[in-house]
Amino acid sequence: MRSPSRWSVSATVLRGLVLVLPVAALLVALPAVPHTAVLVLVVAGALRWATAPEDPVGVAVLALVGGWWAAQGTTDARVLVVAVLLVAAHVAATLASYGPGAMRVDGATTVLWVRRGALMLLAVPVAWLAVRHLADLQAPAGTWPVALLLVAAAALLASRATVGEPDEE
Repeated sequence: MRSPSRWSVSATVLRGLVLVLPVAALLVALPAVPHTAVLVLVVAGALRWATAPEDPVGVAVLALVGGWWAAQGTTDARVLVVAVLLVAAHVAATLASYGPGAMRVDGATTVLWVRRGALMLLAVPVAWLAVRHLADLQAPAGTWPVALLLVAAAALLASRATVGEPDEE
């Protein structure tokens, strides 16, 4: 791993976002404060993820934040902000993982991944409205996590369906 002093400006910005965005997703809950263990694990995981954006710890960080919010049973508009923050953290980590820290991130690649992240976010309001409606119908407590998993599964299927075969040369 290269030291932060050798990171390009774009890599430094992206890694900073990877560190800050998951923590900010928890802070959206204020004045409710997540359990100390959740805070410590998210901060430590985000720090590791920022220094090694290709590390699978990023999945754990996203799952921990999303799981904490799901456990709260919150269906107000704050979860929309959390979704944006977590997708942005994922996009930033993806971009930062494209090469060594000293490499400048290409503008075309950035645009591509920002567009992909925005497309992912299109499903969020639909899922949120569905959960809000189900909450009004007094749906079971696990509805939000199930809806989140269904949206993630739909996104995975959509990504598999839209990825072409590698060119044979």
